[in-house]
Amino acid sequence: MDYTGPEKHFKYYEPFFQKLKNATVQRTSFEDAINGNSHAIFLDSEPSLKSTHTILLLEQHKDIITPYPLAASLGEYKKIQEFLVRYDRKIGMLNPLHFYPAVKTLKDWLANENKALSEIRVSCHPTHLVNGYAVNGFSGTVQPLQRIISYITGKYPLSLFIENRKSDRIKTWILDYNSFQAIIRVDPVQTGWIMEVNGPQLSATADHTGLLRLNNEVEPRLSPAPSVWERSMIKNLEDFIQAVRMRSEPAINSLDGLASIILNQASEKSMQNGNKVSL
Repeated sequence: MDYTGPEKHFKYYEPFFQKLKNATVQRTSFEDAINGNSHAIFLDSEPSLKSTHTILLLEQHKDIITPYPLAASLGEYKKIQEFLVRYDRKIGMLNPLHFYPAVKTLKDWLANENKALSEIRVSCHPTHLVNGYAVNGFSGTVQPLQRIISYITGKYPLSLFIENRKSDRIKTWILDYNSFQAIIRVDPVQTGWIMEVNGPQLSATADHTGLLRLNNEVEPRLSPAPSVWERSMIKNLEDFIQAVRMRSEPAINSLDGLASIILNQASEKSMQNGNKVSL
């Protein structure tokens, strides 16, 4: 796989690349990525250039994995989708949270227990999921975290409202689902992220290290492990590489990119007019 993007970003990802099974990653220029022999490209372009770069790579029969956001508008997304279909290519999104053991445990537990869910509360840093891992886009870390909420619950939000407290730089995203509410509090002093899942008969807490609490269990179901981020990042990359080889869909694909674009646009609109926005 070829990586095209800033050298400082490559140096961050390099330790993960080095631990991939049966795959190697090399940094190259965008021009060499287009003209080279590698069919899989890690695209780390500036958001303003990403849509153009994506389409140029798809035209050359390249499969792409990229951090959020996938595109800046629904129009750009539609164009990307057209080229995806035309050239039968694959796009994967970088969201290691999907591969957290804690996230999978919560998803399976909610599905098996069939318990009512009333509220999910998340506190996160506005620009990175863990120290050093920046997430681009208007809504920063809210994009991958909202996608995780939808993944865990199987629901997509119906509306969004942003509560902006200018006095202390804290913003709150309030997402209404059909049977519960998700409140994502963005705080510059927060380290990583922490999620609380609550209902009449359930209570769980997870953070960027693992699953800390499940109902009234004294011991956490999955003990916190600092290496969980590294393992999940590697699984995310290996899932994409496997999809490229097998011509299957990555676990996190262009539809995830579409959801993040919708969230970005609704967030911007809500901040501008101070009203709840339908999704």
